[in-house]
Amino acid sequence: MNISKISLLLLFLPFLLLGNDNDSIADFKNKPLKEQHLFLESKVDSNYNIEPFIRVFLKNAAQKKDTIYLTKAYYFFYKLSRKEKQLDTAHKHIDTAIKIAKMAKNDSLLGSFYHAKGAIYNAQSEYSNTISYYLKAYDILRVKGATSNRLTLEFDIVSYKLKTKNTQATLDNYKGIIHAFDSLVKKNPNSRLINIRFIKMLLNVGQSYTKKGLYNEAFNSYNKGLKLSNKHDYLFGQYIATGGKGNVLTAQKKYEEAIPYLKAYKGKKRRWNNTDFYQLGYAYYKQKDYENAIKQFNKIVSGSNFVAQNAYYHLGECYLNTDKKQQALNAFRNASQMDFDVKIQEDAGLNYARLSYEIGNPYESVPSVLTSYLKKYPETEHQAELEELLVSSYITSKDYEAALDLLEASKKYSDKATYQKVAFYRAIELFNDGKFQDALSYFEKSLKENEAPEYTARATFWKAETNYLLDNYDIALEGFKSFVNANITDTDEAQTIDYNLAYTYFKQKDYANAVTNFEKFIANNADDKGCLLYTSPSPRD
Repeated sequence: MNISKISLLLLFLPFLLLGNDNDSIADFKNKPLKEQHLFLESKVDSNYNIEPFIRVFLKNAAQKKDTIYLTKAYYFFYKLSRKEKQLDTAHKHIDTAIKIAKMAKNDSLLGSFYHAKGAIYNAQSEYSNTISYYLKAYDILRVKGATSNRLTLEFDIVSYKLKTKNTQATLDNYKGIIHAFDSLVKKNPNSRLINIRFIKMLLNVGQSYTKKGLYNEAFNSYNKGLKLSNKHDYLFGQYIATGGKGNVLTAQKKYEEAIPYLKAYKGKKRRWNNTDFYQLGYAYYKQKDYENAIKQFNKIVSGSNFVAQNAYYHLGECYLNTDKKQQALNAFRNASQMDFDVKIQEDAGLNYARLSYEIGNPYESVPSVLTSYLKKYPETEHQAELEELLVSSYITSKDYEAALDLLEASKKYSDKATYQKVAFYRAIELFNDGKFQDALSYFEKSLKENEAPEYTARATFWKAETNYLLDNYDIALEGFKSFVNANITDTDEAQTIDYNLAYTYFKQKDYANAVTNFEKFIANNADDKGCLLYTSPSPRD
C-alpha cells in the first residue's frame, strides 16, 4: 500500500545516507524490493553482516513509498538490535515500524510488531509490559489470525501472567490452551510447524509445573514433548525434554532414575553449562557415587555464582568421603569465600576451619582460620568446639599467651584441665625470660584449677624453683617437699628433685639434709655416667 502522507515521515528517517557501497551492495541495489526482502529474510538470523543491505532496502522502500517493505526494513533493524542485545535501539526500531503500520492500517503487520515489542520487554524482565503488548497483538490475531498463531499467543500471555501472578486460575488457563492445541495437533498430525509449537508449549508447561512442585504433571508434559520430538526429529525438543525429565526426578529425590536422563541431556545449545554439570554431579553425590560426582563438579571451572558455590561445597563433601582431605580443604575454602548462599558459606567455613586444624593449612595459620570464623559467626553453635581447637592450636604453636587470653575471655569455655595446662606453660615461658614474679602468678593460676595431677605436681615444682631463685628458701623447700609427696615419678622434675632439695637445704645451712639429698641424687643416677655433669633447671652457686 502507498500512502502519500508517509512521505513526510520519510524525510526524517535516520538511515537514508549510505556509505561507500561495495560490489555486492551495488548488485543488491539493482534488485527489486521483493528479491531484496527475500535476501534479507534469509540472512537476518545468520552471522552475515546485513546492516548495509538493510540500509539500501530501507532507502529503496522509502523512495517507492512502499509501506509494507518500509516497516519490514525497520523490523530487520529491530531483529539486528535484538541479536546484538541493544534493547533500547530495538525499541526505537520497532516503535517506528508500529507507527508506520498504524498509519497504513495494516493490522497483520501491526499484530506482529506488537508481539515483537512485547518480546523486548520480556528480554528486559518487564513482564507486565510484555503481557500488555501481547494482549494488543492478541486482539488482532483472535479476529484475523490463524488458530495456531492465536493459541500460541494465548499461551505466551498465560506464561508471563504466571511470572507476575502465579495463581491457580492462570495455571488452569495453561491446561485449557494445551488441551485446545492438542486437538489442533490431532487435526494436523503431519504439520511440523504446529507440532513444534506444541512441543515448545509442553516444555514450558513442564518447567512451570516443576517450579510449582507439580512433579507428576511436569513429568507427563516432558514425556509427551519427548515423544513428539522423536516423531518429528526435533533435536532441541529431545534435548530439553530429556533434561526436564531428569530435573523432575531429581526434584523428587529419585536420583538413580534421574541419572540416565541427566547424562543423555545434550544442553540447550548442544553444550553443557555449569548448572548441567552440577545437576548430574549432585545426583551422583546423593547416590554416594563420590568419584563420579567429583568428575562432574570439577568441570565447573569458572564463575563465581550460586551454582559454583554449591558445587565447591559438595565437592568438598565428596573429597571428605573419599579421604582426600587436602582437596576437601581447598574446595571448602572456595565455597566459604562466596556469599551467594550464606548458610552454605557458614557450613563451608566450619569445615575449612576443622580441616585446617586437622591437616594444617598452606594458605594461613590455623589460629587465624579459627579466630576468623569465631569472629564472623559469634553465635555459632560450634563455638565451644572451635574454641577448644583454637586453644589446642595455640598450644601446638606454643602461643600460650593468646591461648590464655581466649580461655579467660570465653564465657562458654569450661575446660579447667586445659586452662591448668596452658597457664603452666605460660608460666614456664615467663620463667625462662627471667620474669619470676610474673611466672609465680601463672603457676598459682595453674595450681588453682588442680584438675590434672601431673600438672599440679609440675607447677608445684616450678613454683618452688622460682621461689628458690627469689631467695625465698623456706617457701621453696615447702614446695619441693609437696612435689615429693605427690609421688609423680615419670617426669623430668622427678629426676632432679633430690638435687633441688639438696641445694635448698644448703642455702638454709642445713648441711646434713643437704648431704643426704646429694647422696640420694648420686645413688639414683649411678647408672648415668654423666650424672656428675648434671646442672639443675636453674643455675646454682
